[in-house]
Formats: sequence, C-alpha cells, structure tokens
Amino acid sequence: RSSRIYFSYKLLQAKCLLASVTARDPVKLKEEMNKWWDDAHELNSDRMLDLCLTLKGFFIKSGQFLGSRGDFMPLPYLIKLATLQDDVPPMSAGATKELIERELGCSVSEIFEELNLEGFLGSASIAQVHKGRLIP
Repeated sequence: RSSRIYFSYKLLQAKCLLASVTARDPVKLKEEMNKWWDDAHELNSDRMLDLCLTLKGFFIKSGQFLGSRGDFMPLPYLIKLATLQDDVPPMSAGATKELIERELGCSVSEIFEELNLEGFLGSASIAQVHKGRLIP
C-alpha cells in the first residue's frame, strides 16, 4: 500500500518534468501543475490514513506525529491524519477479550468480577480503556 503512495508521486514528478519540457505557457502550466499536486495530496492522504488505521499501533502513532507537522506536511495530510489524534476505531469485544486473556494467561472471569468489553471509555493508538471491576 505504501508503494502506491510513493509511485503516484514519482509518476507525478515525471509528468511534471515532461510537461515543463513541452509547455508553451509557463504560467498556465504552473497553475495546472499545482492542481495536479493538490489532487495527489488529496488522494494520497486518504491512502495514508487507511494505511495507518489498517496497520495500527506504531503506524497510528506515526500518523499522529505527521498529522501535527504543518511545517512540512501538505494540508490534506494534516486534516486527514488529525483524526488519528482522537478518533481511532476500537478493537472488537472478541479481539479485546482474546488479547487480555493471552496477555494475562487466564480467563477474564478469573480476574474480573465485571468487565464491559462492548463499550469502551477511550481508544488511542496503542491502547483502549474499558470499565471493569477486579475480583476482591
């Protein structure tokens, strides 16, 4: 997936180079090239967001970082990746239960008197929070 992002920009670079060699009106060409770049950023920012959400963990963290760097990231990336700051989809209840049991080495019913896996209090790049009560 990341190669689609990379190669779309390489292809656009080649298109711009070819257009600059054959252009008759440099002002019109500059406007047209700016539109090409804007379109590429719009498309690839969607691809980047999808990539971060699919790969999770470190990649969401990386997307959060890139989405906060207005000093070198194009605006469409900032807008799309900003959603990773506070709108990360949670894991399913089944996947959450499986992960807890694998990490703790026992069933959740052996540790928790009550555990709400259907609802979550928060979800972020490397964790999500559920309400529960330990067995006394």
